[in-house]
Amino acid sequence: MKTRVVGRKLYRVEGESKVTGSCLYSADIMRPDALWAGFLRSPFAHARVLKIDTSRAQRLPGVKAVITGKDVSPRLEGVSLLDKPVLAQDRVRYVGEKVAAIAAVDKETVEEALELVEVEYEELPAVFDPLEAMNPAAPLLHPDYASYQGPNKTDGLRNVRSRVESSKGDVEQGFSESAEIFENTFRTHAVHQGFIEPRAGLVEIDGRGRVGIWQCHQSPFGIRRWLAAHADIPEEMIVVHPMSTGGSFGGKQGAEDIIVTYYLARATRRAVKFVASYQEELQDGQPRHAAVITLRTGVKKDGTLWAWDAQVRYNGGAYGARTPQNRMNGTFMAAGTYRTPHVRMTGFIVYTNQVPSGYFRAPGEVQTLFAAESHMDEMARSLGIDPLEFRLRNALREGDTKPNGEPMRDPHALDVLKRIGRLSQWRRGKRKATNDSEGFVRGRGIAFADRHIGIG
Repeated sequence: MKTRVVGRKLYRVEGESKVTGSCLYSADIMRPDALWAGFLRSPFAHARVLKIDTSRAQRLPGVKAVITGKDVSPRLEGVSLLDKPVLAQDRVRYVGEKVAAIAAVDKETVEEALELVEVEYEELPAVFDPLEAMNPAAPLLHPDYASYQGPNKTDGLRNVRSRVESSKGDVEQGFSESAEIFENTFRTHAVHQGFIEPRAGLVEIDGRGRVGIWQCHQSPFGIRRWLAAHADIPEEMIVVHPMSTGGSFGGKQGAEDIIVTYYLARATRRAVKFVASYQEELQDGQPRHAAVITLRTGVKKDGTLWAWDAQVRYNGGAYGARTPQNRMNGTFMAAGTYRTPHVRMTGFIVYTNQVPSGYFRAPGEVQTLFAAESHMDEMARSLGIDPLEFRLRNALREGDTKPNGEPMRDPHALDVLKRIGRLSQWRRGKRKATNDSEGFVRGRGIAFADRHIGIG
């Protein structure tokens, strides 16, 4: 039977419009009499909001609406964990949190009006590191955490918003049977997705109360669902017009911006549009979680991995609203892709006074695999074993289970490692970093991992 797809060259349906410049993005959309929106943001990492005076901004010619937390529903928002107000209510928890929103006839007027809003704050102690935040003496960032709705919640741990664990075998027995024990702690930092197009959107409410939304977003049905739940609107009264998205990689989720813009459109009875600056993207995006990863490993005399205990503390920032499922599956990659019989992996997401983190391509896995493979190199060096040989000794084989207990069929781990060894001429070449004739420092290393099938 002839196939129409397999083995044939397929063209991207949107390719022509993108390369010719005719493609429309959210920032390109304008509706009749549309206003511009802007957001006033907190200068403090943690503070009580004592008073907001918007009177001067409201009197500025061209300003059509100024709203604060008292003008919107106090319902907490989130992709899965509902813990974030769309505009600050009684306190702010990170630099950049939205405190007020303004709609005006143009961007210049919006910027001028934002300068006229006066906010009185009472600064509170802040905490930025996840290990410090878990200390019982750290400031408690979410006193109402027990009332929040969402999955994977935990109790009794200071500022910890979620906890997951996976284990197999008996870790303590494994360590008692090991000839050598190694322990290392690794840190990774927050990383923005770096998409070219900043977040942007437009909301219009027609005379029958139907809401139209134009936004660069990776979950158009999610936008409709989240706004409907927040504002108590039937979903059939919301129409989302999906736009071409100039990059997302996990970073364009949630509905906070569009919900606030909806309130401005409702207050002004006109279409309202926002386009974030790149300063706002970096200040209030949803970057990859920074992490602190501690790995403790027991090894037999012959270099066989025997016990592996991993603790991952992800810096979740001030809210969990931007993390789908309220957990990081990267925890389950914290013991690498090896046939260790005794494994325990524990992952926490911790509240801090940083920008709320979100998903970024393989959520949490980049952090843990970096740590696991760096740990493998450290152990190989200490044991005097070649890094490739150390991985070959411990690679998964038919019938083994992964560190999270998942059974493996036809893993090909040994085949891949051996082929890489041949292709790279690993045993012949020098692996020390050297300066070449062009002044570049060149070196060689090896890392080994697997990845599950996604849900796309």
